[in-house]
Parts: sequence; structure tokens; C-alpha cells
Amino acid sequence: MSRRELEEAIIQHVANNYDIDFFSTCMPFEFWSAEELNEYYSDLS
Repeated sequence: MSRRELEEAIIQHVANNYDIDFFSTCMPFEFWSAEELNEYYSDLS
């Protein structure tokens, strides 16, 4: 998965499962390392 696809998948997951504004509670993705994105995505499944 590309970085962009990971970001989209995470945003989608959060939007579908939580009634929160993801970016008001988390750092914007440009501050995430690729490793952090992958780790977070792995934790979703």
C-alpha cells in the first residue's frame, strides 16, 4: 500500500467507526512516520 492509500484507509476506518474528527484528536499525517502509519493500520484489523 502506498502512503496515500494507508492515510485514506485510516481516515475511512475512523469515519465509519467513530463519531470524532480524527485530525482534531491526532497529529496530521505529514508528522507521522511511514512506520507509525503502518503500525496504526495493522492495529485496525
